[in-house]
Amino acid sequence: MAVPQSVESILGDKLEDVLTRWCITDVPDDDISKANHVILGKPTTELRDAVVISIHTEHPLGPIADKDHIVMGTPRSDDERPFKWPAETTGGMRSKVIIGAIQVNIREMFAYETAKAINGAVASRIEAAINQDAVLDAFNDDFGNFMSRIETFQASGYQAGGGNVSINIRWIDWRAFVHSTNCRGQQ
Repeated sequence: MAVPQSVESILGDKLEDVLTRWCITDVPDDDISKANHVILGKPTTELRDAVVISIHTEHPLGPIADKDHIVMGTPRSDDERPFKWPAETTGGMRSKVIIGAIQVNIREMFAYETAKAINGAVASRIEAAINQDAVLDAFNDDFGNFMSRIETFQASGYQAGGGNVSINIRWIDWRAFVHSTNCRGQQ
C-alpha cells in the first residue's frame, strides 16, 4: 500500500541523498573529515563511529530550539529584517516555515587543533550542500503543498573532551518555506 508523500517526507529523503553525496560519496577516502554515516532520525549504534550526521525534519532539541524568531515575528533589533511574504495571492495561499536541524556528532582521537579543522569542514560541507545543491530546489508533495526554498540559518552546539580526545555535537538549523492553497476546490 502506497503512502502519500508530504513535504517533510520528501525533504528528509532528499536531504539524506544530498548529504550522503556531499559528506561521504564525493569526499576522498584520505580526508579525515569524511562522514561515516548520514541517517534520518536519531543516531544510536552509529555513534560508535567518528563522524555521524543525522537529519531531523523537526528540531531534536524541541520547542525551545525550533523557532526562527527572525522569520516568525518582529525583529529584535534594527539590523534584523523578517522575511516578508505577500499577503494572499490570486486564488488564496498560505505559507509556513518548517524548522529542522542536521545533528552532527564528531568523536575523534585528535587534539583540539586538528579537531576544529574537522568540525569546520563537516559543518561547512553540510551548509554548502543545503544552500547550493539543485536536488533541494522547489518541489510539490502529494497534498498540494509547494516547498519554494530551503536554507540554513544558524548553528549551535558544544565541545568536550581533552588531550587527544575531541567531542563535538552541533545542530545546523535549516528552514524550508512551504506554501499551499487555502481555497476549497483549488488542490
